[in-house]
Amino acid sequence: MIPIARDASGYLICLNFNTPSVAVEIFDPNSSKTDFVANNFDDFVNSWTE
Repeated sequence: MIPIARDASGYLICLNFNTPSVAVEIFDPNSSKTDFVANNFDDFVNSWTE
């Protein structure tokens, strides 16, 4: 996973290259847990307008 941004709470927004579509996931550095956000970067960006 490669971090591409940090949100206001300190979570890292990451691209997960271990998935076929390069999923977007949120990484919590305090707990080392990840949460799925979108199947790919396009879906992630498109979710901003929904």
